[in-house]
Amino acid sequence: MPSASCTATTWAGSAKLHVARQASTVTFLLIVAGQMGTLMACRSRFAPFWSRLRVDNGLFWIGVLSEPVVAGLLVLLPALAAAFGLSPLPLPWLGWLGWGTVAVLLADTLYKRWLGRQSRGLRPSQR
Repeated sequence: MPSASCTATTWAGSAKLHVARQASTVTFLLIVAGQMGTLMACRSRFAPFWSRLRVDNGLFWIGVLSEPVVAGLLVLLPALAAAFGLSPLPLPWLGWLGWGTVAVLLADTLYKRWLGRQSRGLRPSQR
């Protein structure tokens, strides 16, 4: 029979492991969200992302939409989650992860606006 101190130590280690896996999951999902934003933002050097939402290449949207699906499978399927050291998150946390994409798109829009102001005096060949 295990002693009380051994059981408490095991429980504390297990709770720490769960928190570490949730932290890894949040990090992974924020990277995925940032990649989705970058994929949309990097389609033009000067134009904001919303001016380029219409895409003739259907693979673009397949790529954008498959990222959260694959990430969800990695987090929610127990065998994959264990292999990658991930843990499911509470449902309210998932809404906050979408802000990773918004942050990248906002930063890109502000940068492109600044870049456009810097290049107004230049000839088109200098831009």
